[in-house]
Amino acid sequence: MLLIRPRVRMSGPIVGVAEDLVRELKSLGYATTTATELMRLAAHLSRWLDGSGLVLAEVTPSVIDAFVAERRTTYTNQTSAQALAPILGFLRRVGAVPEPLPVPPTTAAQVVLGEFSQYLLDQRAP
Repeated sequence: MLLIRPRVRMSGPIVGVAEDLVRELKSLGYATTTATELMRLAAHLSRWLDGSGLVLAEVTPSVIDAFVAERRTTYTNQTSAQALAPILGFLRRVGAVPEPLPVPPTTAAQVVLGEFSQYLLDQRAP
């Protein structure tokens, strides 16, 4: 178990990168109280993964959905996948969590938007 300043106890698979996550949150300009709350959320995710027998490499969108659903049964704040965005973004950047697979378009509008987005990247991006 690792004790992250201020007063966040961490165990489970995120422990190995917890100090780096703290530095990342500080470098992104998060206030101390917000960074602490995010670290508490990361600690909960880490304990939940450990209790579920999962490692970081197995974190997928469906695993995140299951975690969020379980979190909603007990907690009233930070109960969405969006709340995990800074944590998951960091874990993906360091290669601990895989990037989610792209969702293929299912409607004509999604196809057109995808093609237009690619056009902008190809023709307009520097």
